[in-house]
Formats: sequence, C-alpha cells, structure tokens
Amino acid sequence: MRFDTSASKPRRDASMICRATLSSASYFCRSTPPSIAVRLPLGGLTHLHTDHAGGVHHFPDNEILVSRAELDYAAGLRGRFRGYPNKRWPAWFRPTLVDLPAVPFGPFPASMTLTEAGDVTLVPVPGHSPGQLAVVVEDVDQAVLLAGDSSYSQDALLRWSSTASAPTRPPRLTHQRIRAYTAQTPTVYLPAPDPETAARLVERRTIEAAREMAIA
Repeated sequence: MRFDTSASKPRRDASMICRATLSSASYFCRSTPPSIAVRLPLGGLTHLHTDHAGGVHHFPDNEILVSRAELDYAAGLRGRFRGYPNKRWPAWFRPTLVDLPAVPFGPFPASMTLTEAGDVTLVPVPGHSPGQLAVVVEDVDQAVLLAGDSSYSQDALLRWSSTASAPTRPPRLTHQRIRAYTAQTPTVYLPAPDPETAARLVERRTIEAAREMAIA
C-alpha cells in the first residue's frame, strides 16, 4: 500500500521515506522514480496537487484511492482554473472515490480503516486542499501520521502556521485535531514538505519529543 507519488526527479533524502515500511503501509512522498514503482494492489493520493499526484502514470495496475471532495474540486475546467493540471492525468485514471464514514477516530470526526488488522486508517485533514486525506499507521507503541501537506513542517504545526492554499476553510481546525491526536498518542508526524521528515521516520522521533525540547 503506497500513498502519494510525484513526477519530480528522485532525491536520496526522499527515497528513505518512499521505501520505508510501516506495518502494512509505505509512504510515497515527493519523489517516485519508475524503478521503485512497485506493482501493489492498492495505493492512494493524499491530495491531487502535482507534487503528490504527478507520477500516477507509473501505477496503471493499482487501485488508487482519492477523496471524492478532492477529485470534485480538481477535475474538469474548474479544476484547471484552480491550478490542477488535470489534462496531464493518464487516460486510464479512474480512482476509487473515498467518502469517509462518520466513524470518529480520536479527534477526527470521520475515518476509514484500510487493513484487516485495523492498523492503517484514513482521516480527513482539509485545509491545504478541500479533500486532503492523512494516513495513520498504528505501529506497536506509537503511531505514524502521514500528513500530506497539512503543514510545511512539524515546527509550523506547533506554531499554528499553515499552508492553506485553497479558498476554503482555513486549516486551523485540522491543526487542532492533529495536535489533539498527537497529545493522546505518541506520534511520528510526517508532513511531506518537511526536510526533517525522513530523519524523524528513521529515528521514530515523536512530536511530543519536539514539544519537550521546546519547553526545556
């Protein structure tokens, strides 16, 4: 199971995330060269900005999950006016649309479990884009939150900064929910744009550790 792929050139620092296995999920971050475009039965896109969806043509045999709200916003002429170059999507691109049921997951009001073990869950994180999804991977004694572009960095989340680019609601509520979840559960927070994401994943540094360092 993989999430997010980009058309950008591969980078060594990003490849650690792209190949790192977390329980039954792997995070495709910003760089996905064809050499690691492994054929897997299920994949997903946190949102449809080109730096996350631009390499989708490498995965013609995958079922690809996208939130219905995100595709509705990004598709067609209106989507192109909003900055989504959807004419570049491959002709075969017909993602499986996700409507998250109203099943609370901690502070998140809706969720969808993707595995039989119940350890990989989609949650809504609108703000950067209207239908952005995040993936929570529960891994033994901590969780890993694959956050898409919920914030530019972990520090930005802690400082209440935002990456809101869509003319919808601001991401403050999403940030509140992420902060509430990470206060309840030891969590490695992985926003895709953060240059420290790869190191935090390898070292399994939780967001609580960053809070403690800020207080010290």
